Amino acid sequence: MKTRFPLWAALLICLVLVLGALSWNSVKSYTALREETLAPLQEGGAVVEALSNRGSDGLNLCVVAARYLPGEDPDLTGLETLSRELMESKASPSELMSLSDRQTAAFGVLLAKLESCSPGEKDREYMNKASDQFQQDDPARAIKSYNRGVEDFNKSLESLAGLPARIFGVGLCEKAE
Repeated sequence: MKTRFPLWAALLICLVLVLGALSWNSVKSYTALREETLAPLQEGGAVVEALSNRGSDGLNLCVVAARYLPGEDPDLTGLETLSRELMESKASPSELMSLSDRQTAAFGVLLAKLESCSPGEKDREYMNKASDQFQQDDPARAIKSYNRGVEDFNKSLESLAGLPARIFGVGLCEKAE
């Protein structure tokens, strides 16, 4: 007597295979989308470039400040340290924003201190250029764009379509605040 494979078992196997394929596709697409969302924080990304430019602007002001202030001046060394950290940092988005805010404050303090030192005409010109460039390199636009992308990704991942990806470990992205 032949034993027949039960129809319900065949349907169950088909259902598991289809759900597995859909889950795999969801995980792959959400993983790729997450990497795309985080791209501005990677080397060459918009946020990293804007923050690196800000760091460079801070170091340029430090070059001028070194002509008028002693090398161990805390404002000079503070801005230099923060600027270098900003250029080399691989920190989380929130840590990068905190570092950027501290560097912005230190830039303003050192600029004000330099102005009280009566710099020469050429150095005053360098200071004005550094200040203008610092304002132009404001990372706010890049960060705002990054945060919009993070919100869209997180909203999509939290939807029903993102459930398989969440189950298999695709995590939410952190906003830069």
